[in-house]
Amino acid sequence: MLIIAILGVLSTSQLRSENSDTEYVASFEPASFESGACKVSLQTLENTWTERNLDVYIPTWLPKEMKFKGIWVVGKENDMGNLAVFIYSSVNRDTIATAEIAFEVSPMDGIPYDPSNSKGVFTSINGWPVYYDERAPVFYEEYRELYGADSLLLNVQIGALNYNFRGEPSLTLNDMFKVIESMRPVSTQ
Repeated sequence: MLIIAILGVLSTSQLRSENSDTEYVASFEPASFESGACKVSLQTLENTWTERNLDVYIPTWLPKEMKFKGIWVVGKENDMGNLAVFIYSSVNRDTIATAEIAFEVSPMDGIPYDPSNSKGVFTSINGWPVYYDERAPVFYEEYRELYGADSLLLNVQIGALNYNFRGEPSLTLNDMFKVIESMRPVSTQ
C-alpha cells in the first residue's frame, strides 16, 4: 500500500477488502512524503542506485512542455533508501501533491495489482507489464484543488524497479503511454 499512498492515489482494488466486494472510502489524507524525505540530483540517485544494481529509467519524451523538477528520496542524500519520487511540471510546481506528473520508483517484483479485483486494464508497453486506471482517486487536498478528484494511474515494471505514475486529468492516456514508451536508462543519456 505504501507505493500508492505516497502519490496520494488509491486504485479501487486497494479500497476493497480481500474477502468482500464492499468498497471502502478513505477519509484521510496521506502524510506529506516530503516531510521525511530530501531532494537529490539525478546523478546522486543514479550513482547510489547503480551501486545497488538498480538501473533507473527516466522519460525522454514529456507532454505539454513539461520539465523535470526534482527527485524526492526516503532518507538523506548520503543515506538514501530504495524509494524515490520524480516530479515533472510545465508551470513550476515542485511538490508531489501538485506536479502534473509524478512517479514513484522502488524495487519490486511485478505489478502490485490483482487482475481479479482491479477495475483498471492490464497491457504491455515495450514488453514491460503495465496496469492503468483512467480514474484513480487522489487524496492530496492540494491536488484536488488544482485538478479535481481523479488522476491517471499507470504502473509499469521495468527490470527490478516498479514505476507508479500519476498524471493529472488534462493529460491523455496516450500522453502517458508515450511517456512510458520513451523510458530509457539514465546511464545512456
